[in-house]
Amino acid sequence: MEKETQPLSERDALYLGALLHDIGKFWHRGESNNTYTKHQLLSASFVNTLLENERINFIVAHHHKVDLTKSNASGVRRILAEIACEADNLASGERNSDSTTDQRLLQSIFSSIRLDSNGQKKLHFQPISALTPNGFIFPTEDQNMGLQVNYADRWGKFTEESQKIGESPETLLHLLKKYLWCIPSASYKVIPDVSLYEHSRLTAAIAICMLDYLTEKHKALSEIKIPFDRNETQFVLLGADLTGIQNFIYNIAHKGAVKALKGRSFQLQQLLDGVADTLLSKLNLPLANLLYSSGGKFYVLAPNTKYFQQVLSDIKQKIEKDLLDEYGGDIGICFGCIPLMGNDFVGNINGKSIISQKWDEVNKVLEHEKQRKFSTQLKNKDFFEPQSPGGDIISCYATGKDLCEKQEIYEKKSEKKKLGYSEITFQRNGTEFKIYQKTEQQDGENDEQEGKYLSFEQYQSQCVGDKLKQAKILVRSDKNEAEFSVLGLGSYDIIHEIDKKNIQRAYQLNDDNFLGLHATHKGWKFYGGDWIPETKDGKSKDFDMLADEAKGINRLGVLRMDVDNLGRIFKDGLGGDATFSRIVQLSTMLDFFFSSYLNSLQKLKWNVAKGINSVEGDNLHGLMQIIYAGGDDLFIIGVWNVLPDVAIWINNKFHCFTGNNPNFSLSAGISLFPKKYPLFKAAKLAGLAEDKAKGERLSKRDEKAYKNALTFLDTTMSWKDFAAVREKVVAIVTWHEKGMSRGLIDRLYRIHAEFIDGKGNRWAKWRWRACYSLARFGEQNKQRKDDIEKLSAELFMSSVGSTTEQDLISLLGVIATWADFLTRKENKSGDHISKY
Repeated sequence: MEKETQPLSERDALYLGALLHDIGKFWHRGESNNTYTKHQLLSASFVNTLLENERINFIVAHHHKVDLTKSNASGVRRILAEIACEADNLASGERNSDSTTDQRLLQSIFSSIRLDSNGQKKLHFQPISALTPNGFIFPTEDQNMGLQVNYADRWGKFTEESQKIGESPETLLHLLKKYLWCIPSASYKVIPDVSLYEHSRLTAAIAICMLDYLTEKHKALSEIKIPFDRNETQFVLLGADLTGIQNFIYNIAHKGAVKALKGRSFQLQQLLDGVADTLLSKLNLPLANLLYSSGGKFYVLAPNTKYFQQVLSDIKQKIEKDLLDEYGGDIGICFGCIPLMGNDFVGNINGKSIISQKWDEVNKVLEHEKQRKFSTQLKNKDFFEPQSPGGDIISCYATGKDLCEKQEIYEKKSEKKKLGYSEITFQRNGTEFKIYQKTEQQDGENDEQEGKYLSFEQYQSQCVGDKLKQAKILVRSDKNEAEFSVLGLGSYDIIHEIDKKNIQRAYQLNDDNFLGLHATHKGWKFYGGDWIPETKDGKSKDFDMLADEAKGINRLGVLRMDVDNLGRIFKDGLGGDATFSRIVQLSTMLDFFFSSYLNSLQKLKWNVAKGINSVEGDNLHGLMQIIYAGGDDLFIIGVWNVLPDVAIWINNKFHCFTGNNPNFSLSAGISLFPKKYPLFKAAKLAGLAEDKAKGERLSKRDEKAYKNALTFLDTTMSWKDFAAVREKVVAIVTWHEKGMSRGLIDRLYRIHAEFIDGKGNRWAKWRWRACYSLARFGEQNKQRKDDIEKLSAELFMSSVGSTTEQDLISLLGVIATWADFLTRKENKSGDHISKY
């Protein structure tokens, strides 16, 4: 970081001092000759080298009460140090004592989750690594893996890069995240389960909130009274939640759907971030106060001031009006907030953390506010007036929404734009509108849309999706300087590299090597699905092209997955140990898995025998697309045959990621659809399949089980059963590829149908008919006779002695259908299959 070129304000000094107060712990662990040096002194030494600011240096060196008392300091710098000290204490509420004095790796936050006295038997620790798909190392039981060597190496790289961050506190925060996310905030006689990054940024966020609250209360910084009252509600926890996301994203035209889907999903995240950025900017709060932003939600720690209430009210009214104007109410945003006092950060009631209860409380407020969407607009006299044009109208071919009157169109001139559209601008009631008409085809397109009209929002989504083909860098501006506007809250663009130096903000996507970006503020962000399936000559594949690459039947599929019991995990999983740091750390790690780590799929391959692997088969990059992944869920489209194995791969990786904690599980649903089928219907069917996976199913001995399952081909199975079913399908397909007829599949269909007709009776006549049918088929295919006999024996075995939780006979339908679909030869239209 560059040396101070102009005096920092007292507020900026407090923020930087609180943010860097414990950086000496990193230095202490990275160099063995610092063993007997206090981390406060090391922190001050580092800050002095980085900033050469006496006020910040004092705050850092005296952030412990005992050191501050000995200093006999007074005046403003004493007050700032007192605030930093109190913020550090409130942010340290998570520390639980332990007898171990040796340094250890960061204990995985997933190891701390327990529900119904059910937790991990073995603790897992996070090795020091990058928080990127290529550099991440999964948690391990080894609590000292490469500890000293990695600490020294990371500290050296951190100090080198810290000299390159310029004067931006935001860039500094991103650098701290890069290096401190896997460093324990404390480990000496303390359980090391909170990262130094989360502790440091929470300390800074608390300190700024305290300063703003106390300054408003006492009118001047010098008048602030010490000691501080922890029963004062100095803070506000604010939550925001986008509504209508699912229905909005999937309401698109078939042609260009892949680009439009990616664009719409990305646009909504930029909308969410734009609202958060605007709120922080209006309140003059640093990025550290944005606790979390992903999955359609964000949370902010703010000061409980009159100014905050006024800013929130103004933003809420403006955003709701703009959302109504631009999206017609399809997309909404709800805000909810609750006050917090200092004791809430460190207290618990009846063994449960107050903070987890407060977090749950703000989510309940958000749910309530969803029933009052656009309530600020009720006083607007135009709210209940018709919003659509009348008479002979033009409609958007993608969404069916009314755009304008034909007469308005024909009176205006068109300007050619990209993607084969012309832009038409006209005014109504003093407001300017833009729509787009398809005037020419792009490579690989037909004339299906020629002459038709598209709304501004739909056109922009397609343009965004087209740019995401080479998603490397996201640039943002508070002004409308970049290509894509965000509801009047600024603009953004997606580029491959920066070719000019007047960029306000730039973020490397899924890559923490961001300091080379030419921007005032720079950093890095997670982004799920940072590729689009392309042809060999670099053209985006549409649904028709994708379906034609399917194995067996020409079908596409939708995969939807999410984490089970997540609300309860956040509410009760940490018990009395829940703190802001832990809750946010848990949220961040889940978001990393879905938003970033899953991008590893694009470098993998698929074939029938090995499933998802890195060596053999077709490249997944061209067969599937992550439309959305973030927070705790995902939505993937691809050729149908790869999605079951993608689901298995994700489930297996997720269990490794969470250290095999039994409290974490995924449920998933897969729907299949023809290439001309409306996407919103396929998405809905996949959602229903996912809901079914979370519902009741039979397990061993006909016991009932819930969640931790997948629904595929109308059949719900545990992940264990799904793997067993896949093994049978692979065997049948392999036998077929080596010359066996499809007659076995037909027989399996009939056997399962007779089982169903017998109402699932294990001892009905289907048993001896199946025995005879399979024995005869084995005689006709002597090279597979032993395999057929083994399959037959498994069918007659109850779940008690079987490798599957359900009786194998109850899963025979999905085995037959899956094998049938993989081995069927079908024309490109595939219209003769109606069910899937």
